[in-house]
This record gives sequence, C-alpha cells and structure tokens, in this order.
Amino acid sequence: MREKIRAGEVVERPASVVKELIENSIDAGSKSIICEVERGGLERIKVTDNGIGMNPLDLELSLKRYATSKIKHISDISQIETLGFRGEAIPSIRAVSEMVVESRAEGADTGFLIRAQGEEIIEKRPQPRKGGTAVDVRRLFFNTPARRKFLKSESIEFRHIKRVFIALAIENRDIQFTLFNNGSLNLEIPPASDIKERLEHIHEGDAVHSLLSFSKKNDRIKIGGVVSKPEKAHPGRDFQFIFVNKRWINSNLIRQAIYKAYGNSLWGKHPVFVIEIFLSGTEIDINVHPTKKEVKFSNGNEIFEAVYSAVKNVLTSKEQLPELGQSKVFLFKEEKNRYGEQIEQTLLPIEKAEERFYKDEKIIPKGFWQLHNSYIFASTKTGFMIVDQHAAHERIIFDRIIRRKEAIPPQMLLFPTSVELTIQEEEFLEGNIENLYELGFRIKKFSGRTIIVEGIPPFMKKIDEGVIHELFQTMIENISGKEIFNEIAKQVACKSAMKAGEELKQEEMNRLFDNLFATDDPYTCPHGRPTMLKFSLDELEKKFKRR
Repeated sequence: MREKIRAGEVVERPASVVKELIENSIDAGSKSIICEVERGGLERIKVTDNGIGMNPLDLELSLKRYATSKIKHISDISQIETLGFRGEAIPSIRAVSEMVVESRAEGADTGFLIRAQGEEIIEKRPQPRKGGTAVDVRRLFFNTPARRKFLKSESIEFRHIKRVFIALAIENRDIQFTLFNNGSLNLEIPPASDIKERLEHIHEGDAVHSLLSFSKKNDRIKIGGVVSKPEKAHPGRDFQFIFVNKRWINSNLIRQAIYKAYGNSLWGKHPVFVIEIFLSGTEIDINVHPTKKEVKFSNGNEIFEAVYSAVKNVLTSKEQLPELGQSKVFLFKEEKNRYGEQIEQTLLPIEKAEERFYKDEKIIPKGFWQLHNSYIFASTKTGFMIVDQHAAHERIIFDRIIRRKEAIPPQMLLFPTSVELTIQEEEFLEGNIENLYELGFRIKKFSGRTIIVEGIPPFMKKIDEGVIHELFQTMIENISGKEIFNEIAKQVACKSAMKAGEELKQEEMNRLFDNLFATDDPYTCPHGRPTMLKFSLDELEKKFKRR
C-alpha cells in the first residue's frame, strides 16, 4: 500500500508516465523515440527507444525503489546533468500498472524482459530484441480505482500527453520523435538544427515564421529562445514552454519576467514563447518537486532581470522594423527640434503652394496614404503596414518626455486659463506639482480651489477648463504605484497626441514614421495598444485564394 501512495506523488495522470519514460530514453542517448498511446493512456502507453539499453542486472535494479543509474559520485547530487535523479519513476509506475520492460545493452548478444503486475514480478527471461529499451505500461491505476476515477476523458488525457511529448521534442532537437494515438500516426518530428525549424513540424507555419528569435549570455547565465510579437498573442497559454538546463519546468518567476517585458501590449491575451536558460548546476535545485516540475534558483532576482531584459530587447529591437517599398528607407535618428518649436504642432510645416497642389490634383501621394484621416498605409518590401496615427504620435511624445535631460520648457499662454478644481483634483495637484512642472505645466494657486494655468507642455495643442478636468480625472483614476511620473507622462502624451480624423500631408506622414521608428519601442503606444499592423503578401494571396 505504501508503494501505491508514493506512486501518487510521481504518477498524477497518463501524461506523467509519458514524461518519465521519454526522459529516461533521452538520458539513455537515444536518437529515435516512439510513443504509442491507446485510450488516452489509460489502456496502454509504450515508449520505445534506440538508446544504450540495460543489462539484466540493471534492468532488475531499475524496478526497485531508490535505485538510479544517474548518480555516479556523491558530488553529482549538487550538479545533476541528466533529466532523472530521484529514482522514483519506474518503481512508481510499476506500482500502479501492469508493466513489461524489454532492454538490450550495447554489445550484448540478446535482450532481457521483466513483466510486473503492480508490486509483483511475474516473469523474468531473456528476450531477443534490437538495441535499446521498450517500456510497455498497461491498465494504468488498475489497482487504485479511486485515482482512475478522477481522470478526465480520453481526449483530454491525450491532450496532456501530447503537450508533454511536444515539450520534450522541442528541447531535444537532435532526436526523432514519433507519436501514435490509437494505432494512427499523430505527430512525427524529425531532428532539427534550431527551435524555429523544430516548431515548423509542430506549430502552424505562418505563426512560426513571425516568432522573434533572441539570445543573450554573460559569465553566469545563457538565455535564448523565441517569443511572439504582441499582435500575435493567443487567447490561452497552451504554447508556452520554459526550459532550464534542458529540463521542462513551470516557473512563475520566469513567466512574470516575460509578461513584464510585454508590458501592457497583450490586452488580455498571452504570448507564445519557448525560453531556454542554461546556468551552472550549482545555481539551481532540481529536486524540490517529486515530478521535477519546478526548480529553485539560488539567485532568483538575477534570473528575473536577465529574462526580462532579453525578451524586452527583442520585442523593441530595431532589427524587426519593416523596410518600405519604393526606395523609401526609415531615418533612424532622433529629431533635434526643441520642444518649444512649432514643428511639434504639425510634425512638419508645409508650404502653401505645395498644400494647394495636393488639394487641387486630388492624387494619392506615393509612399504613404491615409485612410479616414486616422490610419496610414505604407508599402513594405514584403507586403504592407498600417499605422494608427494617434497611437504612433502618443508613443513619440511619451518617448521624448522620458528621454528628456532637463525639465521640459513650457509654452506660455497669452491668455492664462483659470480652473476651479474638485477636492480630489486639488489633492492630486498638491501631491504632483513637481511632476507637472517637469512636464512643462506652469500652474499657480489663485484662491480657494481655483488655479491659474499659465504654461503648458509645448506639444499640447490646446488647453481649457474642460481639458484640465479631463486630464486630472484620468490621472486620478489611472495612477498608482511607484512609477507615478511615467503614468502622468502617459496621460499627457495621450491628451497631446493628434487624434483620429486629423488629415495629414505626405511630409507629415513621412515625419511621423521617421519619429516613430526613432523611439525605444515603436510597436506599441505607452498604454500597450499596437501602433502598427503588418501584413505579408502571403496573407493577401491566401485571402484572395491565390494560394
């Protein structure tokens, strides 16, 4: 009975059996692993490999509690390099199933077979077979009906199995993986040289091509992988995989670092990612969970910051920027204009004669054109892109605020505006007067709760009592936490940016694009909304049934 209880720590469901058996095959140096599943793993799970195999003595020991071939010296305990360790898996599976194990060691003349039913060994004999090992698990939980009763449907259990199978295949790219379900081929994954090539045999092709690859390392940590662009986020978390020293794990620490890197750009959805982390075995404890789902880091803060910066850098990398067609190239430079200049109001002043030309000729300028005075279309070398002019301008203004080296010089009003504040607005102003001064506001108290606004940020187009109330109320509702200046800057940028419905000339659109792609994060506005959408010619051809 004790063996059955212990087994419950390791064998939670059929997918647990698949994970343990495939990991053993990987540790055995296999180059081909075949997994056969019947009725969601409840009826049968068989894993066959072409690894180094076991001699009869090792085969018998593998079925005993606390036996393991994966620790040669006591020092190995502090630096595990295999996927196994606890010596619990095979005995635990055996305790709650009918199991047949066949194996032939390298150089042996024949193989050996052991058949067990629960904790009882019922057959041991030589067995002709090719090299490697096959573990055949039948009638899982046949002697623990309470555990079997709580399993889900066959389709749900197979879904868990397939996720485990895919995870192990992603990380072990030099191995051929084959999965059969109820006698039919379900998934065949040939060896691959990198993550993207591996994913092409698992995930939809278009989704894989849009993933962003990254790699970063220092003296202590190496991090790499792929992440999806914010606009390609999924409704669920099904395709998120974290590996540490080739182990597939769950880690809230790493997941939080990834989500922090995305900021507000996901809008309730979830990124696709495969993250690989490599560090010294002495830096982690892999034995904190019976099924090895979790690891403990000796320096969690360092791991968090390394993952966050690696993902953040690839999401905002200029290397991902599109190239415009028609010989148009983005100018990746920061504009030199001072905040007080009129150029902030119009993006680019245009001569009247040129303005008449566009109006009279009624032509669509080459390079860019505007839809409903809200969205800007541009041809790229691989398709086209659409930019939300408000979100783009909001990003430009916010970036300039954050990059400032001193307080922003104000635009002084010819006719100062008086505003009577509410009690909440007055409290907010008193607590944030320095932040507002840094942004370019010049505000004086008049009497009671009445204030005089004498100056505003140079990028704000207008100011009146309604705008002040709206701005203050928005700030009060949205600002909390330590990054209060950034939150105020976001609201000021939003209120200052050009609105949907504003007509732009060709030069203004050009300047908008140039300024946008000179920012630190051109893909989203400060609130996380996308500034642009990109479409490939392949997508268009599919829509028009050309492919």
